[in-house]
Amino acid sequence: AAHLLEREVAPARQLLDFLVKERARARVNAAVASRAIESLQQALVVGEDAGLAETELAEARSVLEVEERKAAARAAIREALKGPLDVDTLTAALSTAEAAELTFVELKPVKDALAKERAKADCAVQLRATLQALAGGAEEADERAALVERLRSLVWKCRDARLPKEELEHAQGVLAT
Repeated sequence: AAHLLEREVAPARQLLDFLVKERARARVNAAVASRAIESLQQALVVGEDAGLAETELAEARSVLEVEERKAAARAAIREALKGPLDVDTLTAALSTAEAAELTFVELKPVKDALAKERAKADCAVQLRATLQALAGGAEEADERAALVERLRSLVWKCRDARLPKEELEHAQGVLAT
């Protein structure tokens, strides 16, 4: 009885193979539904080991690729928001996040930070230009008065934009004279 013929064992092997593949399919489908990276990675290994066809694993590979891109984009956002904040880093993180199709809620913090940093940079440029125009020697009193008023307005705007105090000091000194 210990020496079973191959034809007697073959149906049991086929059934076992079928059951192993069914279990692997179920795991792959559950991983796809969860969209969890680790679960997808493990399910793909199980599916490959069970001998599932590539067509049966294609969706899991595709979902894994999408979720890895999203995870990388989330990491880029976290890094960009750690600080110090700058327009280039925030813009790159936002581009990566948009390409990965992150949700509005996930994009909002980086969009808000980018808007603030752009406002700060714009404010600094306007402040420097106005100071340069004043230093250039506005000839007429009306022109100088208009520039001083613009500078006063910019100082308030730049404070609101949270421009560093060091960048405001020169302008405040000019206004004090």
